[in-house]
Amino acid sequence: MLAIARALMSRPRLLLLDEPSLGLAPLVVKQIFQILRELTAQGMTLFLVEQNARHALNLSDRAYVMGERPDPPER
Repeated sequence: MLAIARALMSRPRLLLLDEPSLGLAPLVVKQIFQILRELTAQGMTLFLVEQNARHALNLSDRAYVMGERPDPPER
């Protein structure tokens, strides 16, 4: 949360977040995503990389979901 607060001090228009919920308690994750929701409501653009797909998809206007590439068939 401190890293997010420090990033917000410069009043960015775009905020890039890499796994903001990693290793946090569920209650803290809920708080962070509420803050992110408030930031987007104020017009900030977020670029979010997150393994917690449910939270990320509930927050996003657009999403790209990445998965493992299947092995190519043998010839």
